[in-house]
Amino acid sequence: MNITRRKFIKGGLLAGLGLVLFDSFCFERFFVDWNTHSLFNGKEEEAIRLVQLSDLHLKSFNYPLKMVVKKMVEKKPDVIVFTGDSVDDSDKLGELEKLLKELPLETPKFAILGNWEYWGKVDLDKLSVLYAKYNCQLLVNEHARVSVKGRELAFIGLDDLVGGTPDVSRAFQDLGHADQRVVLAHCPESFQEIGEVDFDLMLSGHTHGGQVNVLGWVPFKPVGSGAFLKGWYMQGDKRLYVSKGIGTSMIPVRFGARAEVAEFLI
Repeated sequence: MNITRRKFIKGGLLAGLGLVLFDSFCFERFFVDWNTHSLFNGKEEEAIRLVQLSDLHLKSFNYPLKMVVKKMVEKKPDVIVFTGDSVDDSDKLGELEKLLKELPLETPKFAILGNWEYWGKVDLDKLSVLYAKYNCQLLVNEHARVSVKGRELAFIGLDDLVGGTPDVSRAFQDLGHADQRVVLAHCPESFQEIGEVDFDLMLSGHTHGGQVNVLGWVPFKPVGSGAFLKGWYMQGDKRLYVSKGIGTSMIPVRFGARAEVAEFLI
């Protein structure tokens, strides 16, 4: 069979488009990277293992999420944090409960709100009660402390920059000494807005790594992203990590922005 150059090129383009669509709608959405970052200078077994789950946009407790939870159970994290946009509406609180009940109950957990908990009019009282049922404290402009491996950790949860009303002074009020101060703020732009308060690490999400990222070109970043997209940023001796998160919003597509779970040894 004779194949003309035009047919060959057309076939190649269609095949390439098919691969892009498969990657966008299937592969990158459902295959979750597990990225580990060590900030600890001692022996690994002495480090505190902190796992961040961000931007679940939970529709169902599906197979990829079950695999994430299975790995989390195997890893035995010392602390788990949820950095906003866990659910988009109250109807999905049951799916969130399915996930939470599979995590070790004894592991301390902390959560904050994202813009979609506000935009989706999630019942925040029900959300807070649900989190508390599974040893997870919802922090809204407040802090909590936990002692792990002989060290005192403080988690400072800011309200969402876009949907809520962050209050840094209130969140840090009477915080006192801690060996590590970890700020949880859904929108990474909070890193620019937080001012001169003292902390070691901020964990954010919100951007989805652009959700569509074509060789560094990102057609859309949500309000509240600021100058940040994904990964590490420094400001003096303060660190920010922006997770690409797990779920999607608006359109169910990821390209060049693989879903991730971030793990930190601190």
